[in-house]
Amino acid sequence: MDCIFFSKTIIVNFIFQNIHIPTVLKNGIACQIFKSGGKPIDNPNSYRKITVTNPIGKMIEKLHLSRNSKTISKIQSILQKGFTEGECPAIAGLILTELFIEAIENNRNIFFALTDAQKAFDIVWHDGLFREMFKCNIVGDNWLLFKEWYNNVQTKIKWQGQFSHTFPELQGVRQGGVWSPAAYKIFINSLLKIYETEQLGARIGSVYCGVPTVADDVTLVSNDPFELQSMLDIQMFHANKQRYIISSQKSCVLQRKRNETHSWNINGQTLKTPDTATHLGIKRDNGSKTGTKEVVPDRIQTARKTVYALMGAGLHGLNGINPKVSLHLINCYVIPRLVYGLDVICLSAKDIKNLSIYFIKLMKQIQHLPERTANTGTLLLLGQIPIEAVVHKRMLCNFRNIVANKNSVEYNIANRQLAIKSKDSKSWFIRIVELTDKYELPSPHELLVNPPCKYKWKKLVSKVVNFFWLDKLKTEAKDKSTLNLLNIEDTIIGKTHNIWFSGGAEPFAVKRCNIKSKLACGTYTLQQDRAKFSRQSVSPICQLCKHEPEDREHFIIDCKVLEEVRSPFIDKLRCYIQDIASGILFGELFQSNNNLLQLIVDCSKFHFLTNQQHVHIEKISAGLCFSLHQKRSSLLE
Repeated sequence: MDCIFFSKTIIVNFIFQNIHIPTVLKNGIACQIFKSGGKPIDNPNSYRKITVTNPIGKMIEKLHLSRNSKTISKIQSILQKGFTEGECPAIAGLILTELFIEAIENNRNIFFALTDAQKAFDIVWHDGLFREMFKCNIVGDNWLLFKEWYNNVQTKIKWQGQFSHTFPELQGVRQGGVWSPAAYKIFINSLLKIYETEQLGARIGSVYCGVPTVADDVTLVSNDPFELQSMLDIQMFHANKQRYIISSQKSCVLQRKRNETHSWNINGQTLKTPDTATHLGIKRDNGSKTGTKEVVPDRIQTARKTVYALMGAGLHGLNGINPKVSLHLINCYVIPRLVYGLDVICLSAKDIKNLSIYFIKLMKQIQHLPERTANTGTLLLLGQIPIEAVVHKRMLCNFRNIVANKNSVEYNIANRQLAIKSKDSKSWFIRIVELTDKYELPSPHELLVNPPCKYKWKKLVSKVVNFFWLDKLKTEAKDKSTLNLLNIEDTIIGKTHNIWFSGGAEPFAVKRCNIKSKLACGTYTLQQDRAKFSRQSVSPICQLCKHEPEDREHFIIDCKVLEEVRSPFIDKLRCYIQDIASGILFGELFQSNNNLLQLIVDCSKFHFLTNQQHVHIEKISAGLCFSLHQKRSSLLE
């Protein structure tokens, strides 16, 4: 191992001292990654080229980049949010949100030009890039070594396991290379600096926000249509100078007010002015009060597609995997897509309602619970907070990132909005004020002065938000008569209820737990429920024994017809409890129907039992409930 490190050190030192990179370290294998999103599979433009390079070459790139990272950060535009340490790309979306709301509250026009550079990374002109590097004070051996990276670069294509002949790569910065993101930022930086220097574009107060950018996604924003055309002309001049192409077909202008007719063009071609446009995956519109009414329906649709894609892994109800595993899959894959972008826009009450309806429905589906199940019971069984709380956590963490970056545009916007805006404002930062008040956190004004540690703040936010919603769920659950047998006091956010925790991974075990969860939530349909639903036009009397109304107690404990099925399980419970409980306690449990019913439906309410004993009793009682269900169903057919 030491010999390998020693050899690598010699190679790296030789390269940096002699400004010479062996061809084998620069060669790459280009792989095509399908972009999906409904694009045609037979169109070459539907694929993204990713180049796999030599690992030693990557190490040298990393060392070279680390030498120049401070120089790059000094000259980089403050509105460049892509591939930058300490910056979040979603903040560019937040800047657009604030610009739109500011225009509405001041009754002003606002125009967003969403421009698209064709194959931005793949057609970078090398000589133009070298010149921009030199202008950014990357000079001497640093500049020569970077130039050497693009001298005699060779690539071959991999397709369906086959390799093409090697060919020279004369343009572009490789996607997959360590230097590539920083190199492209330098390549485009001179354009952003022109806008900044001339202060072309929109402002929030005195804060310049004209070109929020994420890597190659340049958005031009102005309150004046003629100024916007000037900004487009400057961009086209830069594109022609640096030999890249702005697509007039993919670029568009989104304008808030449609009562005035304006048109914009690029190279003589008129840009589209649609009612909706997508920026950084967030669907914007020009008609709603916040410009984001399409976002939540779009996010729900994306989440639904993700759930469908995971069905092959067992993410469905009765015949699928245990809901505790399903919930883990949802937290890993579905929720990030569901809430993407929602933390940088202002959600309306209708948006939150639609989001919550979808999320609750999903939680019921993975547990195979009926629609009439209490929402609080659905969440408490899984130890899950509402989706609204997830969005709140992300918003609060985003705000902490903003106040920690004091030299940024977003920090200046936050400072200005918190100082000037009233409580009636729709500003995102006023929403943060409401959230800190709601969760009794330090005020945004305090956080601006004393930004908290990232990890401490995240932990604090998670703790207070979980506590707030858990307390609210427990309070609501106490008012639900159907949940009177469910142990809600011991619920822990992030931990599933004992019913699901004790269930196995086999489909049959999941079915048993499903019947048990319905009984615990009071949604297992018995004759008394049928009478209630029919407004007493149906008799509540048990259809098996014809003796008394069929409720949970009658079905689980009293019905004589089911006694033959019930007895073996009750005997097992008696034997097990007799070994771990005193005689008095044993008598209280089995002489009282209420206590016995509680023991069977949810034994976790009895704190004299250990967690291991809870699991064992749960397995016995789940078998009892499922056997009773099978017998009852067969007799009623």
